[in-house]
Amino acid sequence: MLELINALDGGRVVPFAPQYEPLVRALAAQAAVAIRNARLEDLSLKDALTDVYNRRYFMIRLEEEFKRHTRFREPLSLVMLDVDHFKEVNDRFGHRAGDEVLRGIAALLLRHSRSFSVVTRYGGDEFAIVLVNTPKDGALTYAERIRSVVAEYEFRHGIVTVSLGAASLPEDGACGDDLVVAADKALYDAKRLGRNRVAPL
Repeated sequence: MLELINALDGGRVVPFAPQYEPLVRALAAQAAVAIRNARLEDLSLKDALTDVYNRRYFMIRLEEEFKRHTRFREPLSLVMLDVDHFKEVNDRFGHRAGDEVLRGIAALLLRHSRSFSVVTRYGGDEFAIVLVNTPKDGALTYAERIRSVVAEYEFRHGIVTVSLGAASLPEDGACGDDLVVAADKALYDAKRLGRNRVAPL
């Protein structure tokens, strides 16, 4: 009940006057709807398995960060990560084990990324990390740190490694789509060269 809702008035806590109760109830109802909608929106942008952001959110944020890059001439980097031999994990230990690996990698990415980096599950066993105001050398340093952290982590079903590709603007393209293509090509190179490694474009 809203009889207990109070308002601050000149440093004093005073109860709402009875005539304001309908207004306060209406505001409370609107606030509840707004909170519920915000939670639903957050759920629609999160990957249910790993609890990191999903590909939809990745595309939204990449566009926003590209606009910031264009306006302020700040470097913008993207790291794409793929779990090495992930199908073998699923085939040998089952999909539940594969899910554990994905959740573990997502947790490591969150733990070892800056708060303003954008960690997303791009799809399947692939993750994409948008590195704001980060040049190519910084992206490569970050990617190597992630590679090492994953390789050293004790997963329940054995050693897991990842391959990573890094690309940056402005040197690797002229727009966000170019950045994705470049980072994906670098990731392909990392896998082609033997996996468990980082490759630049």
